[in-house]
Amino acid sequence: MIIYSLINSYSLFLPSSLPILNQTPILPSFTGIASAFATNSTSARFAGLYLSLYLMPTVSTGFKKAVKQLSDKEKEAIILKAARRDAELYDMLSIELGELTAEELYDQTAETIHELMIGTTGRYLGRALTKSLRKSAKEIARFKRVTKDAKLEIDLHLYLLRLIFDNFTGQFDSYYKAFYTATARLLQRTIQLIRKNLHEDYHLEYKDDLDDFLQQIHSRNKPLSFDLVREFEVG
Repeated sequence: MIIYSLINSYSLFLPSSLPILNQTPILPSFTGIASAFATNSTSARFAGLYLSLYLMPTVSTGFKKAVKQLSDKEKEAIILKAARRDAELYDMLSIELGELTAEELYDQTAETIHELMIGTTGRYLGRALTKSLRKSAKEIARFKRVTKDAKLEIDLHLYLLRLIFDNFTGQFDSYYKAFYTATARLLQRTIQLIRKNLHEDYHLEYKDDLDDFLQQIHSRNKPLSFDLVREFEVG
């Protein structure tokens, strides 16, 4: 059967070897999504989504032919298993098919970031906050991979920065410098993303917040190993 040929020759793309995350998403309506993808006209879209997620090499001609020969039922089974095992792929497919919007995923990601940061505890709070900040940054990177929305990615950066500057600036004065440095790097990265990905008409929208954050960072007079501007220049 074709399915066995796929397993032997292209096992990376099949459910038995797809990356497994700790959290398996619940799929209340995903059978319909899988059915939508399980047609010859849309199977290439599924392959493209999976490849873009894991940055795999170009699919071979043999693989494409094998996929075309799969029945709708076989395609549906592969898609369902892949989505159950990979939360990121599930979100990507859901957005592609209109089951989830980028704005809804933004809200979910912001909630996760809030829980990570505000829920941080530990004897050495500065160290714990540094770990939470890095986890939050990974959540933002995941959001960008799924949605490709540069504006909402930047808004999540600003959301994280506001959480930090509204709640944890006392840790900037700690002997443990990593949290202060990580926050400064996050601020620098946010400025770079705004300049690179957004038209200058958007810059004024972020200026007040960024200037406030920059002032609070530089007021500590702690040396940084990189250059950080003192003011966000519009344009």
